[in-house]
Amino acid sequence: MKRKFIFILICIIYSVLAFGRNENKEYEVEDTVGIKAIVVKPIKLNLELVDFGSVVKGQTKEQPDVQGKIIITGDKKSSVKIKIRCQEQELDITREDQVIHLKNIDNKFKNMNLVYYPKFVLGNNQEEIINDNFSLDKGSLNIYSRGKVFAPKSSEKGSYLGEMEIQVYYEK
Repeated sequence: MKRKFIFILICIIYSVLAFGRNENKEYEVEDTVGIKAIVVKPIKLNLELVDFGSVVKGQTKEQPDVQGKIIITGDKKSSVKIKIRCQEQELDITREDQVIHLKNIDNKFKNMNLVYYPKFVLGNNQEEIINDNFSLDKGSLNIYSRGKVFAPKSSEKGSYLGEMEIQVYYEK
């Protein structure tokens, strides 16, 4: 008797599950979505050092002997975005009031710094940069890094070095 009851119960449950579904298709909607991708050339980045040469203690050198260069090549007519980081901070490529400290590499244990105020300009015409989005109209772009450097009177004689990390990616 118990087996018969369990068998009947299973049949009822199966019937409800199998035949109890709503077969009314008017409440169902179906469509497809497309998938798109555009293949572009990889971005290439070529960087050249900003070199101020000799700087006199207690003075500011208003321009480098050799401007730094950021050369970006990629897909023609595409847009790229540039991020610059230095010493754990993100720099705004449009501002001139930012500070980068150059460390004395000859005497690493002294906390002596030169102060570099970077200025970035666009192309051979040295145009002012107004934002961090750029067009690669001809497939390449040159950004020059110049600015000024100040050597405090307390600066030790020697070579000083600082670094900037440059990240470039295609803008969506």
